[in-house]
Amino acid sequence: MANWINEVNYSGKPSISWINPYSRGDGNFVKGHFRTETNETIADNLSTDVDRDGINGYIDFDADGDGIPDSINLNEISYDYPNLELENFINGIDFLF
Repeated sequence: MANWINEVNYSGKPSISWINPYSRGDGNFVKGHFRTETNETIADNLSTDVDRDGINGYIDFDADGDGIPDSINLNEISYDYPNLELENFINGIDFLF
């Protein structure tokens, strides 16, 4: 599984299911817990924070930290990141002088 989200093919946050308590084959007891359904990424899981912003992936609007919100439709919105980065750089330089 990847630790990033392909926003073009992303269908939204996975569903959550409850796992009842059970005993493993080795005798260890596992408490009941919630789990997200599996998909192509771990970035949107309940307990992961791959972009290390302090927000668990399941509730994070940008779980993989690439600057593109996970739930947008990229066919309707276009991002011009090279120009945004250049504009931010120029604004930063202006701020210094």
